[in-house]
Amino acid sequence: MDFKHYSALLAWIILTAFPATAQPLEPPPDIPCSIGGTVTINGEQLIRPHDSGLVIIATREDMSSFNPAAKDDNGLGNLDWYNVKVPLYEPDGVEPGETIILHVYLNGSKLLVTSPAGGHLVLNPPESRLLEIHLEAITGPTGSTRMYTEEQLRQAVEDARIETTRKFDIYMDGKIGLPEAIHALRVIAGVPQ
Repeated sequence: MDFKHYSALLAWIILTAFPATAQPLEPPPDIPCSIGGTVTINGEQLIRPHDSGLVIIATREDMSSFNPAAKDDNGLGNLDWYNVKVPLYEPDGVEPGETIILHVYLNGSKLLVTSPAGGHLVLNPPESRLLEIHLEAITGPTGSTRMYTEEQLRQAVEDARIETTRKFDIYMDGKIGLPEAIHALRVIAGVPQ
């Protein structure tokens, strides 16, 4: 055999021994989704060193915890941001398209998260491994030092959902489509109905 045959034989051996795989590279599932951002309470952004007593917890929509727990109870970081690490996939992590809830506590009292509404957030791993979510919350009824109860928080979120439906669902069928979009644009533009 000449050199040309040897090199062809060597190439065949390498290709059969080490077949190429055309699989996309995905990050390993044990890397959590990191959610971070600023925290604004009653219209004022919280900054260090005034962050003592701040705890942010992520739960499933049914309020069950992740394993390991997804929470930030160390106060704000260098950029005055919180950082919650939510486990992904197996055995007890977030699955693609799953809704989670971000809960904000200050000095042991739960606050009403107004943005994102009710703290609800849909995760789509692996695309959403790093999320910048700025939280806005309020401490209680205006002029009151009282905090909201869990039932009041749930009721406020439900009331906001119903009010939004009443405002924009013109056929009251529970569906938001093109007619509702046109109606919303007319309301925003001030066009008479």
